[in-house]
Amino acid sequence: MAMGDLARAKHPLFRWRQFGSDLRRKRRKLGYGQRETARTLKIHAATWCRAEHGKPLTVPIYLKICAWMEVDPFFYRSGQQTTGQGE
Repeated sequence: MAMGDLARAKHPLFRWRQFGSDLRRKRRKLGYGQRETARTLKIHAATWCRAEHGKPLTVPIYLKICAWMEVDPFFYRSGQQTTGQGE
């Protein structure tokens, strides 16, 4: 499988869309812009945008964002509860 194909592959064990939605909600609730938040976390604004759109991330970036959201990194595995975290 080519690298581009891997990035587009479905991730049945992980809820990326829910993660992105919760991430966007948290950022907006705090009143921050995407670029401002990305700068604070020292990640690229494009990476932040991909995260908010539910695209897969690297583990280090995902862990950094989970820490910012104050959410357990295992929360978004499929089969876990779907509300109450990341807000």
